[in-house]
Amino acid sequence: IGLIIILLSAIIVIFAQHEAKAELETIFATDANGITWRCRKGENELYDLAYTNGTLDYTNYRITIPSTITYQGTEYTVRSIGYLGAGTTLNVSGGYSYYPAVPNSYYIRTVVLPNTLTTINKAAFRNNSYLTTITIPGSVKYIGERAFENCTALSNLTFEDGVEGIDTYLNFTNTALTTVTIPGSIKTTPSFSGSASLQKVICLDGVESCNL
Repeated sequence: IGLIIILLSAIIVIFAQHEAKAELETIFATDANGITWRCRKGENELYDLAYTNGTLDYTNYRITIPSTITYQGTEYTVRSIGYLGAGTTLNVSGGYSYYPAVPNSYYIRTVVLPNTLTTINKAAFRNNSYLTTITIPGSVKYIGERAFENCTALSNLTFEDGVEGIDTYLNFTNTALTTVTIPGSIKTTPSFSGSASLQKVICLDGVESCNL
């Protein structure tokens, strides 16, 4: 019963945070590399970053999500990626629509995340067919459902120690992952059903439930 209450409380908190963020002002902020991001502006913090436009790195095939962006003379810290809102064609369960964190582009194979990041929203990278490599920094405390679903080229996924909350419906369907290592800070692993290429899941000390 206690566990059920804790889980329900977590769901309520996440829902409340989503509702609160939905009321924040949506802005388009340009980072130091000239990339413009759709996001929501809080008090000294930016939420739900999603690439809008800007020149991609045609040499290194990577995109770096900034840790801070200066907007109208004020520096804001980036806290979450993947824009939750209406008016897009990318729909997932729950009645919401999404702007993915980065575009599905031949010129983006690697995504570099900042250590200021605390949340990767639902479907943040869903259906990205070029992304191959991503490291989740230990600052991330929640990864939403279907964040990496149908990332068909994703073969290198690293969770740094410190990553905690993973949505029950996070899955790795149709990815190219063969091995995944789960740090002890993640107590229960996500479902790996549908990951046909996956051969090994390594659960480090501290993981309480290792779902293969």
